[in-house]
Amino acid sequence: MDSDAVLPLAAVATTLALFGTSIVSARRYIATSSTAGESHIPFLAQFANCSLWIKYALATADPPVLIVNLAGAACSLYAAHSFWSASTHESRQIVEKHLAIAVVALVVALYYVKAWDPDALGFFAASGSIAMFASPLAGLATAISTKSTLHMSLPLSLASTVVPLLWTLYGLSRTDPVMYVPNAIATVLGGIGLALFAVYGRR
Repeated sequence: MDSDAVLPLAAVATTLALFGTSIVSARRYIATSSTAGESHIPFLAQFANCSLWIKYALATADPPVLIVNLAGAACSLYAAHSFWSASTHESRQIVEKHLAIAVVALVVALYYVKAWDPDALGFFAASGSIAMFASPLAGLATAISTKSTLHMSLPLSLASTVVPLLWTLYGLSRTDPVMYVPNAIATVLGGIGLALFAVYGRR
C-alpha cells in the first residue's frame, strides 16, 4: 500500500469508529427508554460540524473528508432522534429548541458563504470542529470539581485524542491549516481528558 494512503485511511477508520459510538448510545437510549442524564448537545454539534465539512470537502475535492463526514452526519442524526425518543416531554421540548437553533445557524452560515469559497467554508468548518470537540467540556469540569472520572469514558477520551491527532497530521501533509489547526486544538482537549484519568484514576 502506498505510504501516502496510510494516514488518510487511518484517520477515516478511527473517525468512523468514533462516530460509531453515537450509534451505541442511540441503541442504549432505545433499549432503556432513558437518556440516563446524558446531553444531546454533542450530537447536534457533530451534525452541524459534519455538514460544514461535507461542503468544504466538495469544494476542495477531498474524498476522505467527504466520506467520513457523510457518515458522521448520518450517525449524529440517528443518535439525536433516539435521544429525543427516549426523553421526557419537557426534555423533548429542549431538544427541539436546540435542534431548531442549530439548523437555523447552519443555514445562515452556509447562506452567507460564497458559493464554494474554500476560505470561507474552511473558517466555518474549523469553528464547527472546535465547537464539537468543546461540547464535552462540561464533563471535564464535573470531573475536576468532583475529583472523579465516573461520568467520563476512557475509550472515548482516548479516541478524542487519537482521531484529531491523525487529522492534524493529515492536514499538515496537505499544508491545510483549516484542517490541522482545529484538530490540533481538539487533540489538546482530548489530552486534558486523558490527563484527568491519570490524576484521578477510573473512579
